[in-house]
Amino acid sequence: MEHFNKLKTGLQGIGYGIFRYPLAIAFILAFAVINAITIEKNIPDAMPARLACIIGLLLAFAVSMFWERFLHKRIYRYILMAGAILLSAAYYLLLMNTNESSMVMIIRTSVLSFALFITAVWVPSIRQKLTFYESFLSFFKALFLTALFATVLFGGAALILGAVDALLFRIADTAFMHTANLVYVVFGITLFLSMTPDFMSISDREDYNRVRSANRDEEAEYTKRSTSCPKFLERLISYIIVPLTAIFTIILLIYILMNIRSGFWKDDLIEPMLVAYSITVIVVCVLTGTLKNRFASLFRLIFPKVLILLVALQMAASVMKIQDTGISHGRYYVLLYGLFAIITGVIFSFLDSRKHGIIAAVLIALSILSVIPPVDAFTVARVSQTNVLKNILVRNNMFSEDTIIADSSISDSDKDMIATAYEYLFSMGYTNDIPWLQEINSSRSFEDVFGFSQYGFYGDKVDETAYYSAYLDRAVDTSMAGYDVFAYITVSYTLPDKSDETLAEFVYQGKNYSLQLSADEEADQISLLDDALNVIAVFDLAQVKQRLESGEISMNNPQSDTTTFISDDGMKFLFTELTMNKSEDIEYLYLRGMWFYDFDN
Repeated sequence: MEHFNKLKTGLQGIGYGIFRYPLAIAFILAFAVINAITIEKNIPDAMPARLACIIGLLLAFAVSMFWERFLHKRIYRYILMAGAILLSAAYYLLLMNTNESSMVMIIRTSVLSFALFITAVWVPSIRQKLTFYESFLSFFKALFLTALFATVLFGGAALILGAVDALLFRIADTAFMHTANLVYVVFGITLFLSMTPDFMSISDREDYNRVRSANRDEEAEYTKRSTSCPKFLERLISYIIVPLTAIFTIILLIYILMNIRSGFWKDDLIEPMLVAYSITVIVVCVLTGTLKNRFASLFRLIFPKVLILLVALQMAASVMKIQDTGISHGRYYVLLYGLFAIITGVIFSFLDSRKHGIIAAVLIALSILSVIPPVDAFTVARVSQTNVLKNILVRNNMFSEDTIIADSSISDSDKDMIATAYEYLFSMGYTNDIPWLQEINSSRSFEDVFGFSQYGFYGDKVDETAYYSAYLDRAVDTSMAGYDVFAYITVSYTLPDKSDETLAEFVYQGKNYSLQLSADEEADQISLLDDALNVIAVFDLAQVKQRLESGEISMNNPQSDTTTFISDDGMKFLFTELTMNKSEDIEYLYLRGMWFYDFDN
């Protein structure tokens, strides 16, 4: 009976979470449906819809927390929900009509999502007895428990599916992905929402007259229970994480003191390490905000000041690197985070703990700043890298009247900076918007335009490897019209090593089939086999390599018609990612895309 009551209480909690966040639940379901459809078949431009659902979910979450903290009346709740829907729709339209690459869209959405989540965590503590530490800890516990429950549930479901597949009958290859979608997206996020504490006081509720007799001691006890640190977590933080962080701090300080006059200012390894270190210190400072033991108190007293020193040194080193190489969006965020870390260190060191909610406000403001043109990370990086490239060309007399003049005699360091700047601009999709870089295309290579290879110019060490690649970033027509079966495949092998691999397995009209890769020095091909291992169709990968080497498939202007291959025996391949590295001794090929087959060919 006791277990039944616990189960009943848990289900009631999830039900209350659904009632509390109806719009967020709607976005969760929409996101899960889109995932389910894309698992079964490709949807052109599904990413904008997914990203808009994520923004909608977090908007709904944040406005619900805002309503609970400040407004309370139901009419305001409906107005805020309508606003969240409109903003999500506007974001979807913005993504659908942008020329930005998928990576840029994902980074922008990630930053906005993070800002919205921090807003939801911060709002309950605004002008309340509740501190930001306590609010953060309550959400951290909910997130930790959700991750634990969802991972255990998925692990159990995966074992069951594996057992059924091995012992009883074949299950679809997509079953595991559908299970992950249901467990982590539908169940996981819904569980997290149901576990977030409701800090709206009884007197704030619209139905106050019906609950005024409620025991306020129970409400105080609920708040205390929701914001208290469990003994396990307290010991983990105080006696394991804090000492480990202290040891790592000592190592960093020793390294910096030993290299302050030389390598520290040019070492690219130390930058991500310091960023990771500062994130750890800030999170631990927040988590120890409610702890009273000596370890936690010493950590809060000493480490924010150490953080200021280390991050200031790291920012100085990053600024020195920018003077030579310009700023990329990655380094933009490193500097922006460094600024946040220094402000946070000052707040921890000199302000009363009840004012530490300012940390969340600063983080939200900087996050929004980083995605708003013209001061956003990508605009700043594009302008910076373009200027770096142009300045090097001008300094070497390689630029005149918006035209690049080839010159192979410039220094290796300048060649390196030109290649690096161009590679960044190309990878971000900016070269098509820069007139004097548009001449680099399928007919004119990087070497034709600049006068030297994009790779292999390091002194006497000549890299004779030829590099070929292409990537279809925009929507591709993947209609199955005229074909019976379809599969996503990834091909990766290195010659002269022999490679035999199963790329896909499926059942068609009651018979088992497999798609096999076979590669060696004699031939490399993909074969369709039946359950008796009879060869039904064969595709020779030499066709792909020939198109890459001839330039028919271009790195700068990939088209789906050139990356599509149709064999005489009914197979069709549409590759969306193609990479080949070829030298005298080694040949590496990586292909990713879709395979189709017509059994009635």
